[in-house]
Amino acid sequence: MSYRIGSFNLKNLGQTAMGKENARDLRKIAEIVRKENFDVVALQEVLSAGKALSWERDTLKRSILYELGMDKWDFAWAHAESENDPRSEGYAFLWKKKRLRLPVAKLEDGTERTFKPRICRLRKDLMRRKPYYARFTPIGLRGSYFEIRLLCVHTHFTNIAQRRRELDNLLKE
Repeated sequence: MSYRIGSFNLKNLGQTAMGKENARDLRKIAEIVRKENFDVVALQEVLSAGKALSWERDTLKRSILYELGMDKWDFAWAHAESENDPRSEGYAFLWKKKRLRLPVAKLEDGTERTFKPRICRLRKDLMRRKPYYARFTPIGLRGSYFEIRLLCVHTHFTNIAQRRRELDNLLKE
């Protein structure tokens, strides 16, 4: 059994990029995801609270999920929580619902807890943009259990020394 994992920096994909000015070809992004047969995709620089992925009524016909098939894919979005990046860049994960799901644990009181993707709470000095962490379990496996754990990282671009420090810190942490 194998899984295909992709990652894209969408370069400021937000509501403006979905409109007439500076429009992005969301259909082309979805086409690449389908052609490469990805099971899960990590995305960086997803702005506007993930509206380019959403199936909300106002963005429905202009979203990546609409192009991929809303009944086939799911997503989670989070703000990157950068203290020094005014653009509020965000992260997202897309995953095929027929192949992967978020893990669920049964608690002692009988309730269930779903492990939703989350921002990693690293020390401030380690990363300018905090990474996004997700766990996925395959659907349909019988008699065995494993997880795919992914870390979506958006390192500092303009300062190469800062980028190296961030990557070194991630490897150590």
